[in-house]
Amino acid sequence: MSTSYNNISESRSEDQLEMMQKFKFNRPPEKPSKEINMKMNTPRVLPSIPPVQFGPDPQRCICHSCHADISTTVKSKTNLKTHFMAMCMCLTCCFLCAWLPYCMKSCRNRNHFCPSCDSYLGKYE
Repeated sequence: MSTSYNNISESRSEDQLEMMQKFKFNRPPEKPSKEINMKMNTPRVLPSIPPVQFGPDPQRCICHSCHADISTTVKSKTNLKTHFMAMCMCLTCCFLCAWLPYCMKSCRNRNHFCPSCDSYLGKYE
């Protein structure tokens, strides 16, 4: 049963060929290629957000995620510096004061977040 592609196309009825032609011509018209090239060549200008140096306190900036003008929310978090200071106090026989670095703001990172979308903006060490 070897049939070639020519035999298959010949075996189609005229109704099938007519339906294929209608399908081919009922598609929406394509846009001209000049218009597409013009859109591709125009530069897209994005608003620039200047980098922000965060400090220990909340500050005003523009959120890079939701592009809102906000005052940041600050959350403190322990880091290696906190644990190192506590360990040094334990090694110098200040066992009773070893908890102090966990309460001091200077031994913790301060992470800045956007209050509207809760995205991370930066940190102050």
